[in-house]
Amino acid sequence: MARRRGGVRLVGALLCTGALLATASGPVTAADVSRQGQGASALQGDVLRPLDDVLDPPVQVRMDNGANNRTVDSAIQRGVDSNVYVWGRTGRGIDGVYSADTIGPRDREWPRQVEGLPEGNIRAVTAGIYNFNALDYDGHVWGWGAYSAARDGTDSVQDRDGRLGCIGMSVQPERLRVGSAWNGSGELLSGVQQISSTEMAGAALTGDGSVYRWGRAEYGGNPGVGDGCSKNPVGAQKVEGLPDPSIPGNRPVYLKGGYKTFWVLLENGDVYYWGGASTYERPRTPEGGTGDATGTQHVAQRSTVLNDWNRTNSPGAYIVQLDSGINLGGALLSDGRVLTWGTNAGRVGGRLPDDSKAATLRAARAPGVLPNVSGVVALQYTFTGAAMITSDGALYGYGDDSYECFPKWPGKATFCGGASYETVPGLLDTGVVSFSVGQGHIRWTKQVADSTTSSGLGYETWGQGYNPRGAIGHPVGTVKTKRLVEFQTAKKEPCTESRCDLEALLQGR
Repeated sequence: MARRRGGVRLVGALLCTGALLATASGPVTAADVSRQGQGASALQGDVLRPLDDVLDPPVQVRMDNGANNRTVDSAIQRGVDSNVYVWGRTGRGIDGVYSADTIGPRDREWPRQVEGLPEGNIRAVTAGIYNFNALDYDGHVWGWGAYSAARDGTDSVQDRDGRLGCIGMSVQPERLRVGSAWNGSGELLSGVQQISSTEMAGAALTGDGSVYRWGRAEYGGNPGVGDGCSKNPVGAQKVEGLPDPSIPGNRPVYLKGGYKTFWVLLENGDVYYWGGASTYERPRTPEGGTGDATGTQHVAQRSTVLNDWNRTNSPGAYIVQLDSGINLGGALLSDGRVLTWGTNAGRVGGRLPDDSKAATLRAARAPGVLPNVSGVVALQYTFTGAAMITSDGALYGYGDDSYECFPKWPGKATFCGGASYETVPGLLDTGVVSFSVGQGHIRWTKQVADSTTSSGLGYETWGQGYNPRGAIGHPVGTVKTKRLVEFQTAKKEPCTESRCDLEALLQGR
């Protein structure tokens, strides 16, 4: 991976703002690391074997290709200048500037730099529905946003100017502390290597293998924390229940926030989770049993269902990414296959018939391999759909009642009344180099011919789905089929100013 301070380029992962993967010496490469034929044999039942049988090399994960932001009507991304940019809904403190809870001119906005973050020093950014966190190169986490400071971990009754940081008000970016609000006495959360978000909570993985969380309890945040002003701010707190990371094989290498559930992958291949869950956000057993624990889990739990599936069905491959939405989820295997699970056949990508038979529902709620797509290198989940990209740049999507206008069933029109697809997942585009999802939209970048550049190549940004405030450009309104992401001035004329040039801000020219 190439990196230059003040202008970082993530090779093969231009939109990597969901969970940035790194080791103590630098980011993990996107290479598919083999288990050297050991498969899942390092696991024996629910107990680890002796340490000399730990996988060699330890499990390594692929770099997230896209940004798993849980925003609905905003889009946020780190630029090539290592600053953070946001567009669509940018008021209410989303752009780092205090504003009351009113709809104003900054609610259908072109890209603007988030104010209050360290200039040119941001390594990654992640987003909940209206609250945000950024990771700087010094290993500190910043939080800001709208409605509740508890969601982003700053957890303060007041912002810097003495205004309330409660529902309806905003807090400018501040660094998170362990056990207190940003202006409290707790130590700064430091040594962070990865960050991720559910819809209303955040989490961080540090260099020593510790995992911290903040935000609303039922979304994976701290127990007892809701919205509003905190009388007893708790800031970031360590997640309990994970094995000792100092023991070889137990070190977390991947952190990912779904809709309400956080997922952690250890270097020995084990999957853990904590947080809340929509009913089938976590997988069940094929026999129709309860599977992984339902409801809010404050203590991290080992995923019996996923670990058992991997041992039994796929000893030659292992999980490298996980994600989940409302009543659906999935995992990427090291051989490019995808596991899916969900409420019904409509939420598992067409791997089951379109019916409501008891056997079909049981099969949908248990992990199963997605058909029709192979060679997948990254996947991301939205509210009720999923997107994935293959090694040759093909972008696919599927969904059930999907805001993103993804296909639901083979040969049928999308939820939005757009084109019909012969298979599910349906092919959205080709030549794609990166993609990013929100709760109801998808945005992707593709490489195109461009005679104005020295290389003869350039980039275009495309989008599709729910778009009430311009997260995928103007004009606003649901985008039923893919279109270029472009912006308009207040007079609804094409914006040709540099601030509207996404490719220059995010990819460089």
